[in-house]
Amino acid sequence: MAKLRYEEISDYEPMDIGSYEAIFTRYEEDEMEHGPVFKLYFKITNDEEYQGKELSRLVSQKFNPKSNLFQTVQGLLGRPIRPGEELDLDELVGRPCVLNIGHNVKERGTFEQIDGVNPARKRKPKPRLEIREAGQEDDELEAAPF
Repeated sequence: MAKLRYEEISDYEPMDIGSYEAIFTRYEEDEMEHGPVFKLYFKITNDEEYQGKELSRLVSQKFNPKSNLFQTVQGLLGRPIRPGEELDLDELVGRPCVLNIGHNVKERGTFEQIDGVNPARKRKPKPRLEIREAGQEDDELEAAPF
């Protein structure tokens, strides 16, 4: 009688749960049991530990407000999708975003999964420091009572 034994040999550590800045890099079309799907690929861009890591999300090609594809595209656009609006996935490639990463526990281990795609954070402009020339008076200091 043949004896079978399963041992987990993977020491794979999933990413920490959280939000990560990323770029939508590409997509592939495929056919699954329940219909056509897109495999959407993202690359982490602003994290010391996971910089350059590629993640993917499998979504149905159904495009309506309840679908994962709709939510992902809306996150990449950073605005609501208007009824009747036509969008081209190719035009979204290269767009920055923020990925919400969760964990998916399977028999063979725990893996990260993309739970959501949000618009990229808007960068606040850094305050500019004024450099005064030597000898230039500061009216506020002149009026100080000390």
